[in-house]
Amino acid sequence: MYFLATEYSNKWEGLARADGTAGLYKKIGDKWSTVWETPANNNLVKTGPTDVSSVRAVVKNGTVTVIVNGQTVKSVRAQIPAGDFKFGFAVEYNKTSAAPVSFAVHSYKVTAVE
Repeated sequence: MYFLATEYSNKWEGLARADGTAGLYKKIGDKWSTVWETPANNNLVKTGPTDVSSVRAVVKNGTVTVIVNGQTVKSVRAQIPAGDFKFGFAVEYNKTSAAPVSFAVHSYKVTAVE
């Protein structure tokens, strides 16, 4: 999930991967950097073919907190950019699949930055 995006070249990303990894990344001027990343296969991310995982980013009082499947993973202090923020979702997979791969967004909620 992308958030605090002022444009495509400047944004934050909270994610969950099929290998069980969760992470927080930021992109500034088209250059990605890793803020933090969990080890793979840590039982944090649901990885079954029909499992549903939840990823939340809470931005409050200069802190970004990422919550995966109801568990707070990590909070970091961050300089919140100024501007008209956008958010979005992206999906990618690195291995070709014989079966169709679906990605459903069951719900989302955006509130004002505090």
